[in-house]
Amino acid sequence: MAPLLRAFRELGLGPLALYGGYQTLLRTGWIKARTPSYDWAKRPLKRWILPDVPATPMAYVEYRIKHAPPFFLKPDVFLKTELGQILAGDEEIALKEVNEILSGSFRLFGGAPIRLGFPPDWTAFAPLTDEDDTFHLDLDRHWTAYNIDDFPADVKLLWEIARFGWIYPLARAYWLTEDDRYYWAILTLIDSWQEANKPNTGPHWISGQEIALRVMGLVFTTYAFAHKLNQNPEQVIRLTEMIAAHTDRIPVTLTYARSQNNNHLLVEAVALYTVGLLFPEFRSSPQWYRLGKHWLMEALTSQVLPDGGYVQHSTNYQRLAIQAGLWASQIAVANDEPLPLSVIDALHRMSICLGSLIDPESGKAPNFGPNDGAHILPLTTCPFDDFRPVIQVARRAFSGKRTYPSGPWDEGCVWFGMKTERGVVEQKLGAATPGVDAIAKSPLTPTLSPKGRGDSSLDRKEHFQHAGLYLMGGHQAWGMLRCARFSSRPGHSDQLHFDLWWGGQNIACDPGTYLYNGATPWDNGLTGAHVHNTVVVDDQEPMTRAGRFLWLDWSRGELLGRWRSQENGLEVLCAEHDGYRRMGVVHRRTVVRAGEDIWVVIDDICGTGSYTARVGWLLPDSEWRLEGDELNLTPSRVRLTMRTLGAKGPVGLYRAGELIGGEPVSGEGTLWGWRSLTYASKKPALRIVSESMGNLPLRLETWWAFNDVDPLFLTLERRDPCLGSSGVSKLEYKGARLDIDDAHNVDSSGLR
Repeated sequence: MAPLLRAFRELGLGPLALYGGYQTLLRTGWIKARTPSYDWAKRPLKRWILPDVPATPMAYVEYRIKHAPPFFLKPDVFLKTELGQILAGDEEIALKEVNEILSGSFRLFGGAPIRLGFPPDWTAFAPLTDEDDTFHLDLDRHWTAYNIDDFPADVKLLWEIARFGWIYPLARAYWLTEDDRYYWAILTLIDSWQEANKPNTGPHWISGQEIALRVMGLVFTTYAFAHKLNQNPEQVIRLTEMIAAHTDRIPVTLTYARSQNNNHLLVEAVALYTVGLLFPEFRSSPQWYRLGKHWLMEALTSQVLPDGGYVQHSTNYQRLAIQAGLWASQIAVANDEPLPLSVIDALHRMSICLGSLIDPESGKAPNFGPNDGAHILPLTTCPFDDFRPVIQVARRAFSGKRTYPSGPWDEGCVWFGMKTERGVVEQKLGAATPGVDAIAKSPLTPTLSPKGRGDSSLDRKEHFQHAGLYLMGGHQAWGMLRCARFSSRPGHSDQLHFDLWWGGQNIACDPGTYLYNGATPWDNGLTGAHVHNTVVVDDQEPMTRAGRFLWLDWSRGELLGRWRSQENGLEVLCAEHDGYRRMGVVHRRTVVRAGEDIWVVIDDICGTGSYTARVGWLLPDSEWRLEGDELNLTPSRVRLTMRTLGAKGPVGLYRAGELIGGEPVSGEGTLWGWRSLTYASKKPALRIVSESMGNLPLRLETWWAFNDVDPLFLTLERRDPCLGSSGVSKLEYKGARLDIDDAHNVDSSGLR
């Protein structure tokens, strides 16, 4: 089937028609005509506001003092006091980042600081390291004249610093210390960007989402520093004009965001809603408000899956969606117009889903799906990959419950107007969060499993059918199996990928993303099955890659069953996918857990004919010892053994694209042994790869033993490959027994 027809079948007529319409408007010049380039001085405040609103600096400031609608943030003594309590002992962490900024180094994508200068050169692409060359791009042409594919480096390396994410740590530092240097640093950076970037001119005006994120930062600044800005009316005018010009640019290309129906639409809608609500004096505010609120509600109800998964199949994008929803919902509460229950419920479900994926010891989560380094409200001293801060504030806002005991992850509650006192979280606004009681009784609220891992204060689920995520585990060790029936386009080809965590460490991990637009093979190269913890048949991807961001011929995953012993010490999960249906092949994976320390993954390649199957596992960079098919890692005390049923092939260990142990394995190994924890940053990891070939069915087994436990303690009776509903029929371990056919029902959804 031709790619266009396959795209039509899988993506649907609506998104393709919207995208086609956007391209038509772009290529005919209509969009350029609607977003003309101009000097900032050509559209002063008077042009943006209603005739009866004063436009002179002092008079406008007085008008805003009297009439500005409330924001969720109330900068007062409460804020300073609460921040001091939350950050007690962590002040050095908070101030280290902002002092780096003052010296010209910025932590892009939540990573290590990169020297960019103060203020930075807005024409420059951030180097991947301090030693790399810096590329530049002119800022003089209309934004429609640029082609991202022709840029000398990944466009996100140009855009990230212009998202204005540095506003938030600088604002925190000011309110923690009342040091005016941090306030003036924000204004210096904003003024520098404004001077270099005329409206609708240059690459910083290409993306509606990037513009929307700047809007949020500018609005935050006007409220967080209102008491100081009121003494500087000219600066207030400049900020307000910037907010108006940015917001005016968004509706013209909203069709593109609608065609994507992802974070672009959500964030752009939040910006329109925010300005429309908080700046009613703008002539276009009624239109922006209606447009923003409509698409905000549409995005949050259509992009959130019934079980709380997110349409983009990504932990980091799910965090972004929750943060955007928090911003909008708390502004709505502050203005006595709470969002509809259906929207709050969607956000509540998302927080339960994401919260269930968080490792209770480290606060980290599987790095599955696209990760562009977005952290749009970095109001925490916790590292980028700690997801507890967003869950703490989201669960408080959307369910009225506290998730974690007091800690640095409480800071977001303070910024969103909630009081925190030694583990007690209260809504500062003095009323219960609208909709919380209704959510608690809502039939849409997910059924929560009392079993499983982690802190008892966090409701957890183990079964996310719509998101394609299945969790299993005890208290110290847990795993996540990826098995999806895609209803929206997948970003990664990761069916039956398995993440394994032990003692707070991600032992079998996802490679992440690294770059979207780098030179080959780093042009979104970490998306395929060949770098995930899954099986590849005949060196072919199970889905067809039709572009950097597009997979076609979506594979269909199916959960075959899950079983658990009455004591919860033994557990089995089995699933399969049909991504190789064109070859008459099905990949079936059975995952076995015995206590905390023994895990077995059985991969069956089902069908007829002769094929080669390859299974690979990405592991943290460690000291290692490989003896035949057994790999030992220290100091993690992990033993991994690869076994095959069929003609045994080579076992190879790769690091940073190079073979470092064992024998070479067929396939493109350049990407093997790399891991990206955030965007534009990669580091070496270990990848062990085992190959088997022969007539189907084939079976490959991977045994994991932790903490020096002898895997022989586990007695495992196997079924013949591809027969029955799982690869095993009986388990015995330390006196516990699990018969698959007669096992305890562990899920109310009807799973065995």
